[in-house]
This record gives sequence, structure tokens and C-alpha cells, in this order.
Amino acid sequence: MTTRDAAHRVREMFKTLGGPPSEGETRDNLRRPAAGRGRPKGDPTVQLNLRVPPDVKKRVRLLAARDGCSLSELVLHAIELYEDKHGPAPKV
Repeated sequence: MTTRDAAHRVREMFKTLGGPPSEGETRDNLRRPAAGRGRPKGDPTVQLNLRVPPDVKKRVRLLAARDGCSLSELVLHAIELYEDKHGPAPKV
């Protein structure tokens, strides 16, 4: 890909973003409390590694970005929905 092609793709990508928010939409943003997300600090975690097709990884990243959550939060929510439909995992 040439530099010219890359610049064209970037311009096309930014065309879909629309304009900046109005002053009324951004007023007092810095004074608002930050939204709490995710798990509380100090909760223990472990790493989960799995292999998925590239298109699944892309879909998961896009869904997390769209909804403003982390990949971990998305997976936890998916597990909750799965258990709602198929029953909870057995207690070990």
C-alpha cells in the first residue's frame, strides 16, 4: 500500500465520524463524575487464553468498542446471557 493509498483510506474513515459536538453538549464535562466501569479494584483475576478465528476476534473488539466496555466485560456479559439461556455452570 502506498502512502497515498493509506492517506486516502484514513480520510475516508474520518468522513464517517461526523462533526464535533456542540458547546452545549460538552459544557461541564470535566465537572461530571466519571462513570464506574468493570470490576472493583482488588478483585482477583486470572488469565483466559483461547484461539478463535480472526473474524470472531474482530467482531468481539468491534462490539466492545461500540458499547464502550473492555473485552473482559464483554466476555463476562456473554457468559451471563449464555447461562440465562442454558442454565448455570455446575458448582465445583
